Amino acid sequence: MSKVALWVRIPVKPGTRAEAAEAFQFALDHTMQDDGAIHYILSEEEADPDALFVWELYANQEAFLGHASAPWFKEFGGLLAQFAAGKPEMHFLNPLKGKGL
Repeated sequence: MSKVALWVRIPVKPGTRAEAAEAFQFALDHTMQDDGAIHYILSEEEADPDALFVWELYANQEAFLGHASAPWFKEFGGLLAQFAAGKPEMHFLNPLKGKGL
């Protein structure tokens, strides 16, 4: 099966990016135990101070669905909601070539 990748932009309320990034530790702790999650990388961009970015790579569609439907994911959404300034912008990608694939 093909790997599944996501690039996600998460808009956050002005001045809350650092706190929102800290809330991501909850998701990282759980994702580190997920064998189907190959990459789960939180990033920021200086030019976009009111957003966080996540790069995700999963072994296959089933691994992604397992991650997204995990019991802890709903709790994580509640933690992140206090910082949210809109819906996440999600881009589902089909990895073609690259180091680490």
